[in-house]
Amino acid sequence: MNLIELKSALRAGGWTLFLDRDGVINRRKIDGYILSPDEFHLLAGVREAVFEFSKWVLRILVVTNQRGIARGLMTETDLGAVHARMHMLFQEFGVSIDRVYYCPHDQNTGCACRKPGTGMPRQAKKDFPVINFSRSIMIGDTTSDLQMGRDLGMVCIHVGNQVIAPELYDIHLDSLKDFWVS
Repeated sequence: MNLIELKSALRAGGWTLFLDRDGVINRRKIDGYILSPDEFHLLAGVREAVFEFSKWVLRILVVTNQRGIARGLMTETDLGAVHARMHMLFQEFGVSIDRVYYCPHDQNTGCACRKPGTGMPRQAKKDFPVINFSRSIMIGDTTSDLQMGRDLGMVCIHVGNQVIAPELYDIHLDSLKDFWVS
């Protein structure tokens, strides 16, 4: 599916948007973790892009690996404060994120929720049974984001400049805002 086909398909309704957080919504902290609200900064054009998506999708969900919790660098309360800031920044622009799903586990723990595992979207489907993965979009900047989406049959959009195997995504964009300006 290309960008024109996807925009046309969105008009039919019934779509769900899954967004990765770091590197898609906010600036990624190189060699580190966003540990507090004051470190959370939206990427340029993200609020506008998500606002446009909100006109066409049933719900907007964030799925994010947060291994800083397992490493003892932050608590779930700290993460909640970061996400409260994210919600506030979107709400100021008239956008609502329906839910944030996160994996607090470290790598190689065998949990089902850590991307590329499919636990977070599967939990979302339990919470929102109307979700149809074949009418869902996964937007991510890493292999694990896109592999998760691909494993569930989602339309996958790669954003950013990280080299990703092209079979893992349908569309590449430099940033999330480019979806609507293309």
